[in-house]
Amino acid sequence: MEKQRKLILLTAIIGAVAVFLPWISISVFDQVNSINGLHNRGIVVLICFVVSGITALSGNRSGIFSKPQWTMCLLSAVLATLLMVIFFTQMFEAIVFLNIGFYLALLSSIALLCTVFAFRPAGYRISDGIQELLSMINGKSAGDSPAKS
Repeated sequence: MEKQRKLILLTAIIGAVAVFLPWISISVFDQVNSINGLHNRGIVVLICFVVSGITALSGNRSGIFSKPQWTMCLLSAVLATLLMVIFFTQMFEAIVFLNIGFYLALLSSIALLCTVFAFRPAGYRISDGIQELLSMINGKSAGDSPAKS
């Protein structure tokens, strides 16, 4: 497996596991109540990690990503990081309640974004990847519809 794919898969797995760990813990009268990341935005973050992991496993594993694969990974990493940062800023006043799962998911999303961007193949640009991804989507949807005579 190519180095980029291994690192993306590793950070995606760590991030996916972190969603199941406690994100918020509140202690009241010696009882600790914890909430994991499988609520609201956390579900979307989990989906982003899963998409990145599946993308890393798809196609020719010994080769580099195609531009659409790289773009899918990049977009899911950006979305996961953005959602985690938004959640962190909203919870900043209650930072003492944030737990290991949240911090691990936050660091994994940032690491995933950095890995996808830093290990991109030479010549890959975001605009080119988006254009190819859109043309693939348009090509599949145009090919699926019956031809009018």
